[in-house]
Amino acid sequence: MAKDSEKLGGAGLMGVLQPLLGKLKSVNPQAAKMSATRSATGTKDLLQMSIAYLKQETQAPLKGLVKYVSFGLAAALLFSTGSVLLMLGLLRGIQSAWAYERADERGPLSGSLSWLPYALSALACVLLIGLLALGWSRASRRSTVTRSRNGVSGGSK
Repeated sequence: MAKDSEKLGGAGLMGVLQPLLGKLKSVNPQAAKMSATRSATGTKDLLQMSIAYLKQETQAPLKGLVKYVSFGLAAALLFSTGSVLLMLGLLRGIQSAWAYERADERGPLSGSLSWLPYALSALACVLLIGLLALGWSRASRRSTVTRSRNGVSGGSK
């Protein structure tokens, strides 16, 4: 290596290439400017195209997800409101059917059994929640089996 740099006058490889590069730039200075402009334009185009692609690939799925979640939340709100009203109606129905009190007679659930309508309504709530959980787990299992038949991974189950 030392002999090569001595042959080139001690300047090394860059000492030889520098004058050649200077000659190339001096021959066509517009070509160098155009190359730099193309590079900058190409970079801008690539950036704009990447941003447009990302918007296309993320906005549509996000809009679908927002729609899906909003319908789910609305359904959950309406279902929970309906369930509460149903249980209150059940409680009131049990109270009016069995726990009536008139001036001349007492109902079968008056006195020490006045808690029974509340317990029956709570039991109905627990049964409703259990039925919903059972249906949910069966639907989840069914979709997992369908996905595995179609060759799609079913997750951790």
